This record gives sequence, C-alpha cells and structure tokens, in this order.
Amino acid sequence: EETAEFLFGELLEKGESVLIPPPKFVREDMEELCDKADSVIRGRVTQLREDLETANHVFVERRIQTVSSFYERILNQRRERLANEKAKLKPDEKIVRMLNGEIRNREVEMGAEIRKIDRRRSVSTAYSPLCCGCLNVRYE
Repeated sequence: EETAEFLFGELLEKGESVLIPPPKFVREDMEELCDKADSVIRGRVTQLREDLETANHVFVERRIQTVSSFYERILNQRRERLANEKAKLKPDEKIVRMLNGEIRNREVEMGAEIRKIDRRRSVSTAYSPLCCGCLNVRYE
C-alpha cells in the first residue's frame, strides 16, 4: 500500500503530458474493465469492512467490560456499606438514604457510559474512484 501511494505521488509530481494523442479504445471493453475493477474494489472493501467490524466489536466489548467492572466494584462497596448500616441495631437513616442515592446515581452513570460506548459499535466504509485513464510506463 505504501509503495502504491509512493508511485502515485511520483506520477503526479513528475508525470508529463504526452504530446502524441492517446490511444483509442473500444467503449465496451473499457466499460467491462471498469466493471471488473469496481467488482474487485467492492470485494476488498467488503473484506476490509468485515475485518474492521470484528476488530471494533472486540474493542467495544472490552471497553464495556472495563467500565462495567469499574462501576460494579464501586457499587459492591456501596451495597456492602449499606448492608452493614442496615444491620446495625439503630441504622442512621441519613446514611442509608445517602448510600441508596449514591447506588442509584452510579447505576445510572454506568448505564449512560455503556450506551455511549455502544454507540461506537457501528463502522462505516466507503470508496470512490480516484481517477481513470491510460498510463504509459517507461523504464529508463
């Protein structure tokens, strides 16, 4: 791919217009060649899209797992503190309300983070022809 980009850059920078008229081609042959090239490109883009979707799916799943484990650790600590507070003979209602509110807020935060990450699951790919023409290659 890097070689192709290099060659294309060299062609653009150092290419010369030919003084002789371009060769004539049969229109049907050129259309057939363009269709075949388009078919090859579509196949490559499809494969690239599938590879990107797989890699992105793995990335998103790992990220969701990381966020979930982070929030679950915090939630488990708060739930344990809440259970300990409720187990007391005289639980402090302010602490119980505070812990219940914090647990609810963290659950909402976790859900929002997971939804935000999940929106990154989609992958978009596109292609369009860059140029079309006849290339005369000389080796000096």
